[in-house]
Amino acid sequence: MCIFCGHENLSILSQNDQFMLIKDIKPATAHHYLVIPKEHYSNIKYLNRQQIPMIEDMKQMGLDFMEKNVPEFDRNNLRLGFHWAPFNSIDHIHLHLLYPYEQMNWLQNLIFRPNSYWFIEVDEGIKYLQSR
Repeated sequence: MCIFCGHENLSILSQNDQFMLIKDIKPATAHHYLVIPKEHYSNIKYLNRQQIPMIEDMKQMGLDFMEKNVPEFDRNNLRLGFHWAPFNSIDHIHLHLLYPYEQMNWLQNLIFRPNSYWFIEVDEGIKYLQSR
């Protein structure tokens, strides 16, 4: 069973009808959160252009949460993205919010390396979906 679909045991920090936001259990930064759809979707790699509004809404929920809850939030030091299949550890799409990404160590920077074979930034993910 998907650990995000059985979300009764998750410490939800924010939610709406479509999504929930939680703190990552292995944070790479002081503020490392996940935006997770309540409906199960496997991975951004397997979505198509019809899901672009969902991805945009996930991004907006994350930005709204950061602006409201993180003192002196600077959008320029935020990394937003997804792990790219088959390099995702949980088979339920979730958007990583990493702030401040400048404080990540070399291994964390490798794990969340923008637009690599294993991690794609949200805006690049949207471009990918536009081509499908």
